[in-house]
Amino acid sequence: VHERSLREYDEAKAMEITTAYDGTLRRLKQALQAQKPTRMAPRRRQYEGDEPDLEAAVQFMVERRAGRSPKASIYQQRRPQQRDTAVLLLADLSTSIMAEAGDSGVRVVDRLRAAMLLFGEALVEVGDPFALYGFASKYHDEVLLYPIKRFADRFDMRARALLGGLSGRLATRMGAAIRHSSRLMLRSPARRRLLLILSDGRPADYDDGGDPRYLQEDTRMAVKEAQDLGIHAFCISLDPRGGEYLPLVFGPGHYLVLPHLDSLPVRLPEIYLRLRGHSV
Repeated sequence: VHERSLREYDEAKAMEITTAYDGTLRRLKQALQAQKPTRMAPRRRQYEGDEPDLEAAVQFMVERRAGRSPKASIYQQRRPQQRDTAVLLLADLSTSIMAEAGDSGVRVVDRLRAAMLLFGEALVEVGDPFALYGFASKYHDEVLLYPIKRFADRFDMRARALLGGLSGRLATRMGAAIRHSSRLMLRSPARRRLLLILSDGRPADYDDGGDPRYLQEDTRMAVKEAQDLGIHAFCISLDPRGGEYLPLVFGPGHYLVLPHLDSLPVRLPEIYLRLRGHSV
């Protein structure tokens, strides 16, 4: 697997999408306010803070009366608890995303750009650590992963412009991309790790001999390996025939086929929030 930088930037397209989905984005952000961390985790035995640490204060007085010189760490600070879930969104950028979906006249890539933009905005609002990657392949020795936003990066105009310029290329060797993404996720300190795979078709490549079973089995093994590492892999598919192979590859309850392409920009952040709200 090789990481490659995307060269297509389209800031104007990103801004156009944001404007087109302005109402949707505002409603989404309002709903997300309830998802922000509100519980305050106390940091005890501090030298200064928001309120006294009663247990530490009592211990301080006991030691003083005993003639000792205890440390005056008798306060506690309260800070919002950090989210314990990190997510990596891995998007299929194979050639097929440039095609129109059915008779709608809408290309898959158009809704993919919007979905990933809204997803990024949603994750910024919630505060969960996230990364955005795309993938494509040309034979078994050239699987390409495209970083759009790494965990350490900000979701800035550069990342938005990369999403605005997304285009399709090559094929869909999914197993290798999942394995590499799993290794990237292990660097996150989060207790729960969620790998979201977004695709419009079954795993395929130029050297699969026209038999989909090998790459499907390879992807199934990659999903199992991710699960063994404590990573929850979930596939959102735009393939109307996804029900034929997704249960075998991802397992029951670990995939969702979206029947309507137009729903993708709204459903993607909703699906993440639902998954994040459950123990994964």
